[in-house]
Amino acid sequence: MATTPEADKNGHPVGDGHASGVSEASDSEQLSEHGVRPAGTSQATSGRTPQNSERPAAAPASSIGPQVRAWLSHPLLLLIFGGIMTGIIVPSVTGQWQRNQTAQQMKTQLITDVTNAVSAPMAQMAVSENPVFAQSRPSATTIASTYSTFMNSRSTVASELSAYFSWKNIPAQWDSVSALVNHFYLLTYAPNRAVRQRNIAPIQQYFQAHHINASVAWPVLLSGNVSAPNYYTSWLMVKGEIEGAMNNLNTTIMDAPSPSF
Repeated sequence: MATTPEADKNGHPVGDGHASGVSEASDSEQLSEHGVRPAGTSQATSGRTPQNSERPAAAPASSIGPQVRAWLSHPLLLLIFGGIMTGIIVPSVTGQWQRNQTAQQMKTQLITDVTNAVSAPMAQMAVSENPVFAQSRPSATTIASTYSTFMNSRSTVASELSAYFSWKNIPAQWDSVSALVNHFYLLTYAPNRAVRQRNIAPIQQYFQAHHINASVAWPVLLSGNVSAPNYYTSWLMVKGEIEGAMNNLNTTIMDAPSPSF
């Protein structure tokens, strides 16, 4: 009577080498199904390398750059940007440049008007009072004509300065300079001592107010004696101070903030 081989707890026969191998293989398969590697086995026995668990996932390629380039090159955006440039930015910059140029030209013209208004009577006096031309003093008609031209120019310049620089002290400076020229002209060509006295006094007051310590021989100028030793020297001192006041006015005009247009 044949005997039945003993079976293990899984129903496999015990004692048969082949059966034991089958049993071990079966156990390995069951452990593998549950995610557990049997003891003594290694990664090499499986014949496969777990790629996903060993290598990090590759980062997705960034698509921001191409999107930005595509957005910037869109015809509608280029059209809007071009409209802003040609309709707003360019006219604004051009307009500011033109206003600056206009203001600079206006200042230059005012300085020219101031200089021309003062230079005509001052040039005539420089010739008539120079001892070299002592015998060529201008006629009464020439003196009156030059004075009339100066007074007209004086009013014109005053109006221009008041229109463009009404908030500054520039009009007041011109009043002071033109008054000096006026009194100096009348002092130079005064027909008598009384007229000289009326016109020398404001000049003296200007020198005192501005602390001008020039060594002017006021009594000699008051006498009207052009042949006196100190007359021409004192006359040149007064002339130089008046021209200096005019130059200061021109500098103030150029340095003043440009008026709004």
